[in-house]
Amino acid sequence: MATAWDMLAEMLSPSPEEGRHNNNDESVVNVKHGSLYESLKSGDWNAAKEYIDRHPESLTHRGSSSGGTALHVAIEWKQLHIVEELLKLMTGEDLEIEDGDGFTAFFYALIRGTAPIVASMHFQVRFLSNFGNAESITINIYGFPQVRTPCSKCSSYKTFLLGHDRILQILRLMCDVVKHTNLDWKQTIFVQKAILRAVEGGKVEFIKEMCKANPRILLTKMDERGRSIFLYAVECRQEKVFNLIYGLSEYDRNAILTRADDFNNTILHAAGSLSGHLNHIQGAALQMQRELQWFKEVESIVPPSSLEMINVTEKMTAQEVFTKNHKELVKEGEESIKGIATSCTVVGALIVTIMFAAAFTVPGGSNQDTGFSIFLRKKILMSRYAEYDFLRSLPTKMILGLFTLFLSVATMMVAFSSTLFIMLEGESWVFIPVILLARVPISSFVWMQFPLFLDIFMFTYGKGIFDKKCKAGE
Repeated sequence: MATAWDMLAEMLSPSPEEGRHNNNDESVVNVKHGSLYESLKSGDWNAAKEYIDRHPESLTHRGSSSGGTALHVAIEWKQLHIVEELLKLMTGEDLEIEDGDGFTAFFYALIRGTAPIVASMHFQVRFLSNFGNAESITINIYGFPQVRTPCSKCSSYKTFLLGHDRILQILRLMCDVVKHTNLDWKQTIFVQKAILRAVEGGKVEFIKEMCKANPRILLTKMDERGRSIFLYAVECRQEKVFNLIYGLSEYDRNAILTRADDFNNTILHAAGSLSGHLNHIQGAALQMQRELQWFKEVESIVPPSSLEMINVTEKMTAQEVFTKNHKELVKEGEESIKGIATSCTVVGALIVTIMFAAAFTVPGGSNQDTGFSIFLRKKILMSRYAEYDFLRSLPTKMILGLFTLFLSVATMMVAFSSTLFIMLEGESWVFIPVILLARVPISSFVWMQFPLFLDIFMFTYGKGIFDKKCKAGE
């Protein structure tokens, strides 16, 4: 059975028109220094070393079919013992040589599955500068990362996966690097971008490992705007990353909460921004509720002085920023709730039509024109729609309204079925099909609305998304 790496290699195999390897003898020998590449392919280090001694330039010559060096060829054919020997002869600049597709030897080793050998040799300090033109590595400790690399001979990006064990090795190397304070600007930017991408993707395990290596990372400004990890986590609404703040010491937590970015935006201003990470939440009303939950949670832990801080760009406090940015969402949430309430009146009218008025009169009278809808309209349609009403008041009314509607539907079906059974006793071939047909539209309505009922209940009275027992170093 092919391993994951064999499948990956097959997936990454280029088409002939892209000028990549086709892994046959002709592709490696029909080039300059072909005898060297033939020796590398066959695993004959003695012959390869003799050739390199006679032709030193062949060590760094980009003469393989893909435009790579001898090291690229050795990695291509997984001659690990030769890779080790070649690394002893090469300098840091040699390791930065890219093949025709923009891949350095180290990055090519990641693709071929030989990263452990390469990484254990010369890359523990220099690896951050040896990714060639790799655009990004997003580490996913749960499974696989996505690595996107530009190909100079391809019209678009190719996306491929690296194995979990390989990424853990890269993560350990990055942790070794961030322990040092003498990183150059290129390495610093790479680490910061990797951390911000991990925050944006909610990869809390990655953040935890980096914090174990260097706890001061949590207090460090991560980009040109001066944002910290937690400020950016709030902007991206990544609660798993934000929860790490509860595991910090009181001193570090206060330092983070009182710190502003270069535009004097506090972490509460970040909570007041309109997040673009709400698409996974159903409906504008629930999105507004989640935004309020974020703002109230951050507001509950920041010092009182942060409540009145004014940012530079908008000259507003965090509360003013929240109100400004969420005006449209409040309107959309109001329309969403009213739409749900209005649709429920159709079922309410059906209940009133079928049932006896005296037995099924809802609060508000037995008005046959509005019936059950009077209850919903008084409780929901006539409610106030201020922004903070979306936090508890409106969701609670929606829960009560939907629950009583479901209860009414259930009792209606029981009464309807009982009536038919009594009236058509002995005629089961008549009332059973009628009952089954009558259940279809009612069941469809309940099936569509019940998930919404569960979402509202869990968002309002569930466990919540904030875990105050979370530890940053565990």
